[in-house]
Amino acid sequence: MERLNTYIYRIIMNPIKPPNAKKIPKEIKQHNQTRVDNYAWLRDKNWKKFIEGDLDFHDPSVKEYLESEQAYTKQIMDHTQSSQKQIYDEILSRIVEDDISYPYQKGNYYYIQETKKGLNYPILQRKFASIDAETETYFDINKESENYDTFILGTTSVNKDGTYFAYTVNTTGSMSYSLKLKDLAKNEHTQLNITDLTDSFQWVDNENIFYIERDESGRGKTVCSINIHKGLESRQVLFTKPTSHDDMFLDMTKTPDGKYIFLHLNNGSDTVIHYKPLDSDAPFQLFVEDKDDIQYSITHNNGSFYILTNLNHKNNFMIMTCPVENISKSNWKIFLDEEKDLYLETMALYNKYLIACYKNTATSMQEIFIINILTHEKRSLKFSTNNFCFHLIGNDDPNSYVIRFSLETPIQPSTLYDLNLESLKKITLKKSNVPNYDTNKYQTEVLNATSSDGQKIPITIIYKKGTLLNSKNPLLLYGYGSYGLGITPTFNQQIFSLINRGFIYAIAHIRGGDEKGYNWYRNGKKELKKNTFEDYLTVCHFLIDQKYTNAGLITGYGGSAGGLLMGAVANMEPSIFKSIIAAVPFVDVVNTISDASLPLTPPEWEEWGNPILNKEDFEYILSYSPYDNIKPQSYPNILALTGISDEQVTYWEPAKWVAKLRDLKTDNNLLLLDIKMNSGHTGASKRYQWIKDKAFEYAFILKAYQ
Repeated sequence: MERLNTYIYRIIMNPIKPPNAKKIPKEIKQHNQTRVDNYAWLRDKNWKKFIEGDLDFHDPSVKEYLESEQAYTKQIMDHTQSSQKQIYDEILSRIVEDDISYPYQKGNYYYIQETKKGLNYPILQRKFASIDAETETYFDINKESENYDTFILGTTSVNKDGTYFAYTVNTTGSMSYSLKLKDLAKNEHTQLNITDLTDSFQWVDNENIFYIERDESGRGKTVCSINIHKGLESRQVLFTKPTSHDDMFLDMTKTPDGKYIFLHLNNGSDTVIHYKPLDSDAPFQLFVEDKDDIQYSITHNNGSFYILTNLNHKNNFMIMTCPVENISKSNWKIFLDEEKDLYLETMALYNKYLIACYKNTATSMQEIFIINILTHEKRSLKFSTNNFCFHLIGNDDPNSYVIRFSLETPIQPSTLYDLNLESLKKITLKKSNVPNYDTNKYQTEVLNATSSDGQKIPITIIYKKGTLLNSKNPLLLYGYGSYGLGITPTFNQQIFSLINRGFIYAIAHIRGGDEKGYNWYRNGKKELKKNTFEDYLTVCHFLIDQKYTNAGLITGYGGSAGGLLMGAVANMEPSIFKSIIAAVPFVDVVNTISDASLPLTPPEWEEWGNPILNKEDFEYILSYSPYDNIKPQSYPNILALTGISDEQVTYWEPAKWVAKLRDLKTDNNLLLLDIKMNSGHTGASKRYQWIKDKAFEYAFILKAYQ
């Protein structure tokens, strides 16, 4: 209390002044319109160096401004240190710091991950032939990361005979990865270190690896192979993305049986897939190419390809098959037809069974079916609740009748199971232990708000039992609604630090995600993007009408494209919110989507529209772009989070947004920019720092309600 009084006295006598970014007007002419960007100068000319970890600013005033914002944030939040510490301790108390994962068999080894108290990263271990054998540590991430503030593993994989461990790693927070190799017999790294790659690679056999090199724009461009014993001199180019497909992402997968590699080119609408059998030296060949939002996902089983697709307007998706000898579309046959009310999201094949993972387009809840490939018998996998998150882990042996999966709910921690595909008998392997947590104290339900055009918008809601619905509850409402990425009802233990303080936590399953199917996604993109924002506000008003909360008691939370959502709704109805947290927010939409040199821009024109070529797209995006629609009005308390090496949403977007907000807003509410100089889009990679950052966010939320 004394510390707080001292702080208040200091503020009264010496009020902290927020940074005031200088204005350097830059005229931007586009489609016969001219707009002025006063803060374009915050994009430093050396920004590409930042993604390599070199913070050599070309313009010192950019660095000075960012540092002044960070210093201001630190000063404002200084008196919340005790609150941050308390929340940090609470979150930590619900974590088993010393833990070991359940063994996972691959080849002759059983693989496990161990976490230890005080260490930020897992230790990768294995046992030979038996789970009772002696434990061998083959990769200690804590030791490997000693010289780095950020250490993000992309793909990790031991080759088939268990002699080499390959991995991609990022040490700045950007999207640029390096491929490295460890000789497990010698327990030392080889000299292999291939830089500026995507995170994806595949073992072809025991000594050859396929990987993807990035182009100057930071997008995957070239698929190469390398022999681990011969090094870079053995590099061969296997596939180069055509210039005509520069606007597409490139990814690579291997079928579970290890017989084929697939290359996926996709921009959210068009799809091009090439493939290569791994028992042949034949080059990659085209499997399918389609436009107009036709999607494909392909796997292999026993001489046939299985194709998950929305071909022929089957927008809930179906599965088709064709023999490997004849892949022409005329030879495709329907194996599992489209269901009217079920959206087929993913599939997997093991032995003679296909696992089909659906979402119910009416309820948004998952439904899982096991299908006999030979007889077409379809059996439903039942659980004690309908509102669950099912995660298929699978099995390294594609001929196995046993698969592994995990199951969790918003109030029930994850449990790991083995499932016998013939009997559907489940064996519990491991229940996640969450100390200082009692699931019986909490309640979760799924509600539905009705949009202005009659759509039912699902809402997952969690609160403490006994909470009165009296319009007095603070509420945290999470939203995303882009790229067809639905928000599944997972267990997030950290949120209970707010729930235990009387908060209600809700997730708005708005259009732009795929919670209610592929059309739910389509109706929240491009020229229908505003549905995403309006759905979120509809959910806000519904929760107010139902007395879960009230106007001015809602904290909005969204990250990346969810940060765009936050920026948009803050402009549209600021008075409904107490505060907004916008993590790595995509708020400068017109400028970013008009810049083809940025890594994500061309592949995402099918998500947002192309404001370079299309005037209607430009005008529509301009009408909701958060940065361009800031106006003189009162805004809620706002915390913007960003990282200097973020390639996906570059640091200057939230920096410009905050600068313009501070210039135009008419209130005295908090406006803070928290910029990390050692991380990127995904934030802290160290687990204890991640907890500290989350405690900081929650302390900001609580401060806003004081």
